[in-house]
Amino acid sequence: MCVDKPTVSTPSRNTERLSWQVLCLAAFIAAAAVIARRPDVLLNAQFYAEDGAVWYADAYNLGWIHALGITAGGYLNSLQRLVAAFSLLFPLRYAPLVMNVFGILIQALPAFFLLTRRCSNWWPLRVRVLQAAIYIAIPNSSEIHVVLTNAPFHFALLTFLVAVAAPPSNLRWKIFDVVVLAIGALSGPFCIVLLPLVLVFWWLRREHWSLVIAAILAPLVAAQGAELLSSGYASRAPGELGATPMMFLRLLTGHVYVGAIHGRNAFAIHGRPEAVFIVTLLGTAVLAYCLLRSSIELRLFILFSMILFAASLSKPLVAGPHPQWQLLALDRGARYWFFPTLALLWSVLWCATQRNSKPFRVFGLVALVAMLNGVVRDWRYNPYTDEHFQEHVKRFDSAPVGAVVQIPIFPDGTVVQLKKKSF
Repeated sequence: MCVDKPTVSTPSRNTERLSWQVLCLAAFIAAAAVIARRPDVLLNAQFYAEDGAVWYADAYNLGWIHALGITAGGYLNSLQRLVAAFSLLFPLRYAPLVMNVFGILIQALPAFFLLTRRCSNWWPLRVRVLQAAIYIAIPNSSEIHVVLTNAPFHFALLTFLVAVAAPPSNLRWKIFDVVVLAIGALSGPFCIVLLPLVLVFWWLRREHWSLVIAAILAPLVAAQGAELLSSGYASRAPGELGATPMMFLRLLTGHVYVGAIHGRNAFAIHGRPEAVFIVTLLGTAVLAYCLLRSSIELRLFILFSMILFAASLSKPLVAGPHPQWQLLALDRGARYWFFPTLALLWSVLWCATQRNSKPFRVFGLVALVAMLNGVVRDWRYNPYTDEHFQEHVKRFDSAPVGAVVQIPIFPDGTVVQLKKKSF
């Protein structure tokens, strides 16, 4: 018996193309917008949590090569380790600034890539401009804004975009793809979810480059999977999960559906049950409609985002006096709803621009306008508490070789412990 291959029409290549000068200008504007949301990342650069306490401290105390192989959270974190290694080339007083500059560039890269011709299969250029703007202005994302510790979330988005982009047309793009895929696969568990979706994308589009991407990802995903299975779950914060169907709906509606439109909110805790069900129906209907009718790129992104969301909720890295899902409802672990929020917003954008269903188009247009409320409310993030980092650097600089110096950093109770070296 002969089985027909799946037939999915390859969309025609959009002929709109921006020059490299315009693309660089767009990247500059994206980076400037990122800085504008929290100017203290440049004006008062200081370490944030693991940026100093883990990535920099390990690179300084143990050597960057040794630190590169150390897992945190149960998996390799090569992106943070490499940036920390680069920061060692500068005096300690500049290390947080170097890390933040990398964080800004990493956060701006997906917006830049979306505007290249390689992403023309998503939408026409004018719509991709809105797509990139939504990503840069996404509400309810302060936890992953600029800081190197959570930069892998932005880099994972870039990795996904590369995986479903048009094949590279020259050597420079091929090198770009390989570097992004390699670093992305070794910087968190994201590519464990991405690899099977790449194979689905190849099966539907039959692009040879998709097989190259799968070949690059497979051994690196195997390495990350082995680390996660051997130590990841054991290293996660202990405690009761507190999972219930209603609590799941509260997390989904409050932090993803309402958060996408209204920004940071307390709906997950205070929303009435009937309101939770109504919002669940509306948000899920949009995602379901896009899963059935939209482009393969958006459909795969929705799957990618929701699988990551479900996986993160199954073993969240949060600890406290309450069950973990209750802590999440209290707005702990905001990094976990970055991807599903972006998937919803891009789905709303698709609904607003398609013509096959007037009700969904009207809903999409209304939701996009309503999103402006969340953008305005969440545009500026509060600066981190000033821990007077430069004063502590002077104390470190005057310490004798071999002395162990502790430098307090944000958040309160976190310290960078460094053993003074002679260089």
